[in-house]
Amino acid sequence: MKKGKKGLFQSILLVLLGLLVLLSMVPFQPREPETLEISVLFLQRDSGLWDNIRLGMEQAAADQGAELRFLSVSYDGEETDGAQLLLREAADGTDAVIIAPAIEQELEPILEEASANCPILTFSQGMDHTLLDFSPGGEEVSRMLINMALEDGREGTFLLLSESGTGLDDQRVIFAESYLRQQGIEPVRLSVRQNESRRLARTLETMDPDCVICPEAGLTYALCQHWMKEQESAPDYRFYGMGVTEPAARCLESGVIRGLVGWSDYASGYLICESAALAARGKEIEWEGELPLYAIGKEELDERSYQKLFFPVLP
Repeated sequence: MKKGKKGLFQSILLVLLGLLVLLSMVPFQPREPETLEISVLFLQRDSGLWDNIRLGMEQAAADQGAELRFLSVSYDGEETDGAQLLLREAADGTDAVIIAPAIEQELEPILEEASANCPILTFSQGMDHTLLDFSPGGEEVSRMLINMALEDGREGTFLLLSESGTGLDDQRVIFAESYLRQQGIEPVRLSVRQNESRRLARTLETMDPDCVICPEAGLTYALCQHWMKEQESAPDYRFYGMGVTEPAARCLESGVIRGLVGWSDYASGYLICESAALAARGKEIEWEGELPLYAIGKEELDERSYQKLFFPVLP
């Protein structure tokens, strides 16, 4: 009887050992993390500026298991409904919010309230109650633009363009004014609205400057769009702008503008979305530092590394 029980016990033990061996041969399937929802607030008028940024965000979202909600903020010429949208998204349980540069300054007063519910990320430096920023400093952008212009000539009137009511861009222009004065040049400053590109182009022709410096991506994009549609030849003045958009590349290639300063929009979109996902899961953000800046003239457009800045999905 004891031998029978012993044999039964040994048989059960052998079966269990066999099951353990079989289980060890099955690949481990880690539990998939829950899909995150990340809200992105941007101005509809700036949609063209977001083409490459959006490509980077979408790739990061796919890699991080996140879904993106691109929410267009309306603008009536004076203010937007961005504050209402931001507070609603934060209260409704989105996992993180990314805010476009054009509306960051307007939303700054409510960032503390919104950030109590979810991580808030912006592209600009110096914003309180946000986790991270990705734009290189205004001083370096302005310095590079002015140095490009000075290499092509120091004579005549230098005009600085800024967009009304934008914080970081105003800082760039203020530094540009100071830097030009250090070089012995007294600049003229013109503050305009981005949606007045047609009027601005006519104003510039009337003012007849020798050099125009625009350390603001939205204005550069709007003017390049206008020149592509309305103007066949280059303006009489030398123009140096900011941003690596397709219209800017076309204008640089055709000689309508002389130079650009910018960074990889694709990389900034990828990094800010990746960081939003990591923050939403309570993980440490891995990105430190700033994106590298590039000074781009017509001759650089033939180099593949620079072409990838404008068209990141080139094979």
